[in-house]
Amino acid sequence: MPGNAGIIQTVDVMKKMREFYKKDPIIRTFVLKKLVRYKRINALEDIETVYHILKERLRYVSDIHGIETVQSPRYTWNVRAGDCDDFALIGAVFLETVGIPTKFKIVGKGNEFSHIYTLAQYRGNWYPFDLTASKFGVERKGYTLNKIL
Repeated sequence: MPGNAGIIQTVDVMKKMREFYKKDPIIRTFVLKKLVRYKRINALEDIETVYHILKERLRYVSDIHGIETVQSPRYTWNVRAGDCDDFALIGAVFLETVGIPTKFKIVGKGNEFSHIYTLAQYRGNWYPFDLTASKFGVERKGYTLNKIL
């Protein structure tokens, strides 16, 4: 399904995958082992730590030309690459498996959505968790269309 309707459909698939993979004991064990290496002050620091772990490991690579794909978080981790929906999904799963609520935010210019990233909640505030941004907590400028799902 092309256009914005197709993007909404992709996000629905991503939500189902997030619910499935956040319960994966291999992913949870992996994330817990990574987090215990760092001194924890609060969950916001855990969010930033997960952000940096993923940011350092993953490389942005577009989907197959003309085909929208969503990779499992395990696959994205193993191949060390994906596009924005793969980054949003792995970020959401890694955060939710340690109790941090997430949402997906789709953005675009004009009438078309063109990018997706994760929002992470800490103490009632939602923080941008966009692995394509320059740093944690930054929302890139210039988008005129946005929707939180």
